[in-house]
Amino acid sequence: AENRPVRDGGWDPRAVLRDALTNHGFIGVKLYPPMGYRASGNTAGQQPFPPSVRNAFGDDEKTAAALDTSLDELWPLCLELDAPIMAHAANSNAAGRCFGRRADPTYWLPVALKHPQLRIMLAHFGRFRTPAGTALVEDDDDIPFEQSWEGVIGKFVADHPSSMLFADISFFSELFRRRERARALERMKRYLKLDPGGRHVVFGGDWVVLGVARDFVSGGGYATRVKDFLADAGLNDEQIDGVMYGNAVRFLGLDEGSKARSRLLRFYAANALPPERLPS
Repeated sequence: AENRPVRDGGWDPRAVLRDALTNHGFIGVKLYPPMGYRASGNTAGQQPFPPSVRNAFGDDEKTAAALDTSLDELWPLCLELDAPIMAHAANSNAAGRCFGRRADPTYWLPVALKHPQLRIMLAHFGRFRTPAGTALVEDDDDIPFEQSWEGVIGKFVADHPSSMLFADISFFSELFRRRERARALERMKRYLKLDPGGRHVVFGGDWVVLGVARDFVSGGGYATRVKDFLADAGLNDEQIDGVMYGNAVRFLGLDEGSKARSRLLRFYAANALPPERLPS
């Protein structure tokens, strides 16, 4: 740590995180790998970085090593504070060429294996068109399910059913286009064979972004469309309730008596907020 470049006055992001989680009512951490890093394995293979970042650390290799070190320091802190992690996991909104590939769930699997109690949410599940483990193949509707990012997640939770790895279906715009909905439905059925009952799937919104979708307000609204899609995929009412609510409680760690819930209740009490605002 002493050999790292000093940036922005030398402030420690871990200290900022600890303060936010313990004193300001934040529940967890949001990471955005398409900005240019992988959840693990940044030093594996040649990986370019923006010149300003590369120059600060010396070269691409040293930059990659510093990223891996920083992330390896983040996971224990999140475990200590019982803080869930949400990460953008779609090949989109990237800060550089091919940076979106760095959001690949493949890079999260070693983290989930090494820290099985770490609660990880990979956002934007449901595209079924991005190939895992490679930066050489473009997104394609004909990518085999097993090779897609969603297929990788399904295989992992099938092999590790007690894992705290989750995926959310936020900005599920496929629901608004008949052909894409049918394609996603066929693949969701295949995913659910690996994750029976959808115990690792969580409903997500992205309401503001989805508002630009045609017919967004029709058909009972977005949440109703998701519910109908899950029913068509074979989930019963109890399992759908899990996706729409219960699985999120598990991911967020809001069970009665949990460290995360206790941390939030202390913040609520200190700021005269009613404890019933917390879901249970």
